[in-house]
Amino acid sequence: MALRLMPMTYADYLAGQQRQWGERFTPPPCADRFARYYGCDTRIRVRNTDGRERTGRVRATGGWSPCFMLMHRSNAISSCDLLGAHDHVVAVQDRTGRYVPVRGEEVSA
Repeated sequence: MALRLMPMTYADYLAGQQRQWGERFTPPPCADRFARYYGCDTRIRVRNTDGRERTGRVRATGGWSPCFMLMHRSNAISSCDLLGAHDHVVAVQDRTGRYVPVRGEEVSA
Protein backbone atom coordinates (compact mmCIF):
# COMPACT_ATOMS: atom_id res chain seq x y z
CA MET A 1 0.00 0.00 0.00
CA ALA A 2 1.38 3.39 -0.99
CA LEU A 3 1.94 6.06 1.62
CA ARG A 4 -0.23 9.10 0.95
CA LEU A 5 0.96 12.38 2.41
CA MET A 6 -1.59 14.80 3.80
CA PRO A 7 -1.62 17.96 1.70
CA MET A 8 -0.72 21.12 3.53
CA THR A 9 -2.86 24.21 3.64
CA TYR A 10 -1.90 27.27 1.64
CA ALA A 11 -1.02 29.14 4.87
CA ASP A 12 1.35 26.31 5.89
CA TYR A 13 2.92 26.37 2.43
CA LEU A 14 3.50 30.14 2.61
CA ALA A 15 4.99 29.91 6.11
CA GLY A 16 7.39 27.13 5.05
CA GLN A 17 8.51 28.98 1.94
CA GLN A 18 9.00 32.23 3.89
CA ARG A 19 11.06 30.36 6.47
CA GLN A 20 13.19 28.70 3.77
CA TRP A 21 13.77 31.66 1.44
CA GLY A 22 13.43 34.68 3.73
CA GLU A 23 13.19 38.07 2.04
CA ARG A 24 13.70 36.60 -1.44
CA PHE A 25 10.36 34.78 -1.29
CA THR A 26 7.45 36.30 -3.23
CA PRO A 27 4.00 34.63 -3.08
CA PRO A 28 2.61 33.16 -6.29
CA PRO A 29 0.74 35.56 -8.58
CA CYS A 30 -3.07 35.32 -8.62
CA ALA A 31 -3.02 33.80 -5.13
CA ASP A 32 -6.52 35.08 -4.39
CA ARG A 33 -7.87 33.12 -7.36
CA PHE A 34 -6.23 29.71 -6.82
CA ALA A 35 -5.20 29.51 -3.13
CA ARG A 36 -8.55 28.14 -1.95
CA TYR A 37 -8.05 25.08 -4.20
CA TYR A 38 -4.40 24.47 -3.25
CA GLY A 39 -3.59 21.33 -1.26
CA CYS A 40 -7.05 19.77 -1.47
CA ASP A 41 -8.31 17.02 -3.72
CA THR A 42 -10.86 19.27 -5.40
CA ARG A 43 -10.62 19.18 -9.18
CA ILE A 44 -11.30 22.42 -11.02
CA ARG A 45 -11.96 23.47 -14.61
CA VAL A 46 -9.89 26.43 -15.77
CA ARG A 47 -10.44 28.57 -18.88
CA ASN A 48 -7.92 30.96 -20.40
CA THR A 49 -8.58 33.97 -22.62
CA ASP A 50 -8.60 31.99 -25.88
CA GLY A 51 -11.37 29.73 -24.51
CA ARG A 52 -9.30 26.58 -23.92
CA GLU A 53 -10.47 24.64 -20.86
CA ARG A 54 -8.37 22.30 -18.74
CA THR A 55 -9.14 20.28 -15.62
CA GLY A 56 -7.01 19.16 -12.70
CA ARG A 57 -5.85 19.88 -9.16
CA VAL A 58 -3.96 22.98 -8.05
CA ARG A 59 -0.40 22.59 -6.78
CA ALA A 60 2.54 25.01 -6.52
CA THR A 61 6.11 24.95 -7.77
CA GLY A 62 9.05 25.39 -5.41
CA GLY A 63 11.67 28.09 -5.08
CA TRP A 64 11.60 31.68 -3.92
CA SER A 65 9.27 32.78 -6.72
CA PRO A 66 6.76 29.94 -7.08
CA CYS A 67 3.66 29.79 -9.25
CA PHE A 68 0.51 27.70 -9.25
CA MET A 69 0.20 24.77 -11.61
CA LEU A 70 -2.69 22.60 -12.71
CA MET A 71 -1.90 18.89 -12.39
CA HIS A 72 -4.10 16.93 -14.80
CA ARG A 73 -3.59 13.49 -13.24
CA SER A 74 -2.00 12.19 -10.05
CA ASN A 75 0.83 10.55 -12.02
CA ALA A 76 1.44 13.59 -14.26
CA ILE A 77 4.74 14.62 -12.73
CA SER A 78 6.09 16.68 -15.61
CA SER A 79 2.84 17.27 -17.49
CA CYS A 80 1.16 20.29 -15.98
CA ASP A 81 -0.02 23.76 -16.94
CA LEU A 82 1.18 26.89 -15.17
CA LEU A 83 -1.66 29.09 -13.95
CA GLY A 84 -1.50 32.85 -14.30
CA ALA A 85 -3.54 36.02 -14.63
CA HIS A 86 -5.07 34.83 -17.90
CA ASP A 87 -6.62 31.72 -16.28
CA HIS A 88 -10.00 31.71 -14.54
CA VAL A 89 -11.76 28.99 -12.56
CA VAL A 90 -15.07 28.28 -14.29
CA ALA A 91 -16.22 25.09 -12.51
CA VAL A 92 -15.49 22.88 -9.50
CA GLN A 93 -16.06 19.12 -9.39
CA ASP A 94 -18.64 18.01 -6.82
CA ARG A 95 -18.92 14.67 -5.01
CA THR A 96 -20.80 13.05 -7.87
CA GLY A 97 -18.06 13.88 -10.37
CA ARG A 98 -19.97 16.63 -12.16
CA TYR A 99 -18.47 20.08 -12.65
CA VAL A 100 -20.54 22.84 -11.06
CA PRO A 101 -20.10 26.36 -12.50
CA VAL A 102 -18.44 28.95 -10.27
CA ARG A 103 -20.00 32.41 -10.20
CA GLY A 104 -18.00 35.60 -10.57
CA GLU A 105 -14.86 34.12 -12.13
CA GLU A 106 -16.11 33.39 -15.63
CA VAL A 107 -14.30 34.89 -18.57
CA SER A 108 -15.88 35.30 -21.97
CA ALA A 109 -14.37 33.15 -24.70
